[in-house]
Amino acid sequence: MGDSLIVAGIKEDYFTNGNIYTSSSAAIKVMGTGVVTPKVITASQMTEAVEGQLVTLKMPEVGTKLGNAYSLIDNTGIAYANIGKLSSSLFEVGTRLNSITGVVKTYVDIKNNVNMIQINPRNEVDIVEIILPKASPQSGPHNPNRFNYF
Repeated sequence: MGDSLIVAGIKEDYFTNGNIYTSSSAAIKVMGTGVVTPKVITASQMTEAVEGQLVTLKMPEVGTKLGNAYSLIDNTGIAYANIGKLSSSLFEVGTRLNSITGVVKTYVDIKNNVNMIQINPRNEVDIVEIILPKASPQSGPHNPNRFNYF
């Protein structure tokens, strides 16, 4: 992540994700190396505008499990994380994460006709859990600040 490349190949879209297909690794030339700083976003900002980017979502609460994905809730809305083969013990429902970092991709579920934009952590290091008292929902159906920590 962070390398500058020149790639010779054929560009095709796989659903909404752009891919470059090459005939061999010789078609990829590394021009430089570097480090990418993740863009900090909120759940409501996880849209196609950040697809393919490395992002960090701060302080989400883990919500429901949907296949390999979990909902992540912050005070702006709901986002989704696809943990793939990572340990599901990192994603216990109700757990508050300090942050989760990953690359944003669109998942297309043909069977259920659903497109879901998800953050895809690269490894366990991208998931930082913190221990806080359990959130207590405040009364009222339209409370934008629904978490109250003591």
